[in-house]
Order: sequence, then C-alpha cells, then structure tokens
Amino acid sequence: VNTVILGDSFLILTTENFSVYSQTGKLKYTQPHNYSSPTVSVNGDKAVVFDRGYKSFCLINEKKVVYSAEASNPIICAEYGENGNYAIGTRGEESTSKLTVYSATNKVLFQWNCAYEHIVSIALSENGKFAGVAVVGTENGDIFTNVEYFGFDYLEPLNSQHISGVAAFDLAFTSTNTLTLFSNSGVYVVTKKGETYETV
Repeated sequence: VNTVILGDSFLILTTENFSVYSQTGKLKYTQPHNYSSPTVSVNGDKAVVFDRGYKSFCLINEKKVVYSAEASNPIICAEYGENGNYAIGTRGEESTSKLTVYSATNKVLFQWNCAYEHIVSIALSENGKFAGVAVVGTENGDIFTNVEYFGFDYLEPLNSQHISGVAAFDLAFTSTNTLTLFSNSGVYVVTKKGETYETV
C-alpha cells in the first residue's frame, strides 16, 4: 500500500485499486486496476498512476480519472504537468530509453531517444514549454547522471550536464528556468543557461 498527498487530498494506491480521500476521510472516488507493479508520480494536485515495467497508465486529479491509455513501450517513469501536458519515459525501440511529451489533448509535443542511458526521472515546467530529464549510465565501471534540459521547439537539449559519481533519484523544476536534481550524493541545481552547482 502506498499513501501520498494529492493536492488537498490523500491518494491510497494498492495492488487492486487506488482511492482518493478528503482530509476528513471522505471517499471521493475509487478506481480498480490490474497493474502488476502499480506506481504513482505526484505533481501537486495531479498524478500519473502507472504500471512500471508495463504499458498501462492513467492521469488523475483529486476529483476524477482524467485519461487512461497504454504507452507504446514498457514505462520507466512518468510526470503530469501543471498545465495538463504529461510525459512518459519508456524503453526505446532502437534506443535504451525514450521520452515522449503529450499535450493536454493527448497529442505528441516532443520526443527524444536516449541511446545508451536509462531515464530515471522527468520534470515538466509550469508553463508547459520545457522538460528536464535525468538519465543514469556507467562509464568504465563508474556511475554518472546526465541532466538534459529541453525546449519543445528544439530537437537537441538546450543544456546537457554530465555529473560523475552520482545516481539520480528525482528531478524537479524549482523555478521557471531552474532544474533541481536530488541524488545519492547531494542536491544539484542546473539552469537553462548551462550552470551547474551543488547545494549544501
């Protein structure tokens, strides 16, 4: 059982269903699922509930299930943006992993294939124009994390930062132009202009 805060409510995810309750314990809704490995990614009052390692997912908020579908490939991670767009990180067809960002009307806004590394976390900016991706790989036996900063009008990253000896846990936009990486060895800040620094 996984219990998380969803806006002003509580989301309880089990192996059979997920339920949203008010702060006073009143049930708002329950949705059954048949996921083998149910996982949730929360962003404020929105969340993606998905079947990690499989293809099914649904977008939810405090009041209802907004959308449910299947990804083209097994899902690694997912994120639901403030403006209604969402991103799915999957295994790739001809690459190790793949990022796909969709609009609020489920149209593909952006795609990126990561040739060798595994996507572990996705962040979407509040204005819906940028995405951040943390990927993890190994080089000569040593782990590293790359943070990629994307604008949807460009094919290549606006900024790409390589951080050696670090395994990423989570990535988030902490301001419009700033990504914050939470890792096993500290917290790193990456800006759109290409600056990277470690916080204490």
